[in-house]
Amino acid sequence: MSFSELSIRFKKCFTDILFLSDLVVKSVDEESVILPEFENHNSGIGFLTSALNDYWHSGEGDARFTSCHVGIVLANRQTIQYLNLLNKKKVEFHQLYNSLNEISKLEMDNFLVTLCKSGAIHARLSRLGLNRIHIKQVYRHIYSVDGNVKSVAYSHYKRGKSIVKYDKEKAEADLIALNKSQPPHIKIQLEKLYQHPSSIPLVQVRANAPTIKANIFFEDVTAPLTIKTKMPIFMRSTGDFKVSFAPSMKNRNVSTRSDSTIEPEPFLPSISVYRKIKP
Repeated sequence: MSFSELSIRFKKCFTDILFLSDLVVKSVDEESVILPEFENHNSGIGFLTSALNDYWHSGEGDARFTSCHVGIVLANRQTIQYLNLLNKKKVEFHQLYNSLNEISKLEMDNFLVTLCKSGAIHARLSRLGLNRIHIKQVYRHIYSVDGNVKSVAYSHYKRGKSIVKYDKEKAEADLIALNKSQPPHIKIQLEKLYQHPSSIPLVQVRANAPTIKANIFFEDVTAPLTIKTKMPIFMRSTGDFKVSFAPSMKNRNVSTRSDSTIEPEPFLPSISVYRKIKP
């Protein structure tokens, strides 16, 4: 199948995801959404609307990271049916994205820009003040659980940073690969790189994404079901159950070590490359 034919299916699939996301939200009652105390939404439905429509980059964010919307939704049979349809579309979206990327990554990048400027998608983006689709946030799965739940306990942990040595040639290739048309912010970074002395080492520093887990305990079952997700979990349960959330990660700042050998500000921000401090 050609790129043109696949791209038409891709656009239709994304539009279906937007429609089904709204359908899931509309099928949920306000009192059915259980949120942590640190969640600052005025209502459960407001939270769910944001969570299930969070398919966009909010600025120059790292595409490896996905936003966090932790909560429990008490769902009826109809809601679960809508959710299953939504998840099927998410799988189709991911498959189409991979197929288009294999044909031409550059053409795919240009197509995504065009897609964001079209019709209802552009109207939605403009209303939110955003401009780019976050691919991972579109296709990530939303879990549902069916059974006699006794309790749910959330936990999270941060996994530190990865630091990789970089040379000028690789940094140049990576910058150019980001956008072959070289927009101003890429050109500025390339100029900085060309003037950078080889005697000062470069490293790529990336924060590892935090892991959030929900441990779900069932009546008469010893081992919990563990789900790693940053999205709300939809539940069909026959009785009441307790939910305990981990403290907000938003208030946990990682302090910079005083003996760090890496400059605090990125040298090439688009690829997270820093300079080592001269000894």
